[in-house]
Amino acid sequence: DDDLHDDPGDDDDDDESAPLSACLVCDRPWDAYRGKRRCSRCRTLVVVCDSCLDTGADRRVDLVCDLCEGPLRSGRSDPETE
Repeated sequence: DDDLHDDPGDDDDDDESAPLSACLVCDRPWDAYRGKRRCSRCRTLVVVCDSCLDTGADRRVDLVCDLCEGPLRSGRSDPETE
């Protein structure tokens, strides 16, 4: 299964259908690996929404996963500048 949902038996969340991730291109909440898009650095699968796949937006950017991108993409400060 390609969806990134919590365990269905987990009742901790009020909204069980809320996506756990976001499109790497547009940041839209999204929770499925579709299109077999991969990080350009480490080749791991990345999440890209149907809209970005349909319009080709995913092919106009360098897809880099959060782990390869490092702390800057995730909103954390750069440890080297502190």
